[in-house]
Amino acid sequence: MSVRRHLAWMGTAQAAGFAVQFCTSAIVARLLTPVEVGVFVLAMSITGILGIIQGLGLSGLIVREANLSERLKETAFSVNLVINTAVAIAVGLLSLGFGRFFPQTAVAPVLKVLTLIPLLGIFEFLPAAMTERQADFKTIALISLGRTVATQALILTLAFSGFSSMSFAYGQLAGALMSAVAYNLAARREIRWRLCFAGWRQVAVFGAQMLTINGVNMAASRFAEIVLARLAGLGALALFSRASSINNLAWENLHFVAARVLLVRLASLQKTGASLRNYYLHVVEVLTALLWPAFAGLAMVAGPFIYTVYGPQWTAATYPLVFLALSSAIWVSLTMSWELFVVCGETHQQTRIELIRTVVGTSLFAFGASAGGLPGAAASRLADAVFSLFIYRRPIERMSMTTLLDVYPIYRRSLFLTCIAVAPAGLVMFLHRGAATAPPGQVILSIAVGIGAWTVTLIATGHPLVAEARRVWRGKMTGSPAGE
Repeated sequence: MSVRRHLAWMGTAQAAGFAVQFCTSAIVARLLTPVEVGVFVLAMSITGILGIIQGLGLSGLIVREANLSERLKETAFSVNLVINTAVAIAVGLLSLGFGRFFPQTAVAPVLKVLTLIPLLGIFEFLPAAMTERQADFKTIALISLGRTVATQALILTLAFSGFSSMSFAYGQLAGALMSAVAYNLAARREIRWRLCFAGWRQVAVFGAQMLTINGVNMAASRFAEIVLARLAGLGALALFSRASSINNLAWENLHFVAARVLLVRLASLQKTGASLRNYYLHVVEVLTALLWPAFAGLAMVAGPFIYTVYGPQWTAATYPLVFLALSSAIWVSLTMSWELFVVCGETHQQTRIELIRTVVGTSLFAFGASAGGLPGAAASRLADAVFSLFIYRRPIERMSMTTLLDVYPIYRRSLFLTCIAVAPAGLVMFLHRGAATAPPGQVILSIAVGIGAWTVTLIATGHPLVAEARRVWRGKMTGSPAGE
């Protein structure tokens, strides 16, 4: 199956999952208060810090390894088992004594339920990693959608039944259980029970690098959320989390799905010794033309969107969403950075970069939260993205064999498309002075006009995104692989 067929499957599943998550979050936001949501967010932040060691990225090792031996698979499974068991024990112990520190938040019961999720990850790890290595993205897409549906359905049911913050905890557990069972059924041949630590050095070296890249960044993000809860309260944490979740839904359903599939294509090119230059420039052209307008548009209509979908009690999340959406647009300029470092075997270089970025980003967040509260904390994410753009540019150019002169024309064309797409919404918001209460009908119409103008411009200029869309659609409709 071609890359574009993979994108079609992943894209369809992600779109369906997005619809389910979006509808559920909109309903639950009207059932629970920001403080009730903040309880779960705080519990997840604490769990995330305890589970940073899970950021070893062992699935990336399984996918990347050119000659994957049985011994290495068993070693990776064994290391993952030890890690997940340790995390589960740590979360369980913390849940027993957490009520002494935050008795009013009811965080301890949520933590007790979340203790079970790392244990389920033990059984899911190897079947899921091997499914990705085999590029079976149809299976991955279906399981991902099933997990989303199971999670959101239970959250919604329990929220209606008055389970408050526990609705989220039980929903996450149901989704994790469904995913673990599905992967073990789909990849039965990859189930391993034999413990082996013979190749632990290779796993440890790769894991240490990925832990620094992913784990430290995750820990810093979770720590920042706890700091925000301390400085501004659980309500502010919930508002920031609401803005983050909206932004992440857009990121995960647009950028992540493409990057996950394209990683396999990049790895294939690297293994054959082919240059990544032309392919990388093509990816930049397609993703910036698609995602810059999406995130800029989200920032433009953030106020009316939150007010209409989630209700007036969540409108304070507007400014955080604006800053987060703009920071995501900047991150799109660094598209495929993680994937480039992995396939080029230079995760050690990214380790150093992420350490620097984590220190700077966390410091900016703490300063922003203390000086400007919720808006200041969100604004710090924009500053962090700008700093990341500065320190990541040269390594990306070297690995992709490109220069700023190569990508500048692409950025210029994508910026023009972005202006075309968001101009109608910008006019409506200007006429209503940026009010969150701007008439929804006018906002929706302006978005539709912007999308239409963007589409016409793409077609008129013969943009590569049009050809990509046509190939994906043709492959989906005919059931035959689209050409590479």
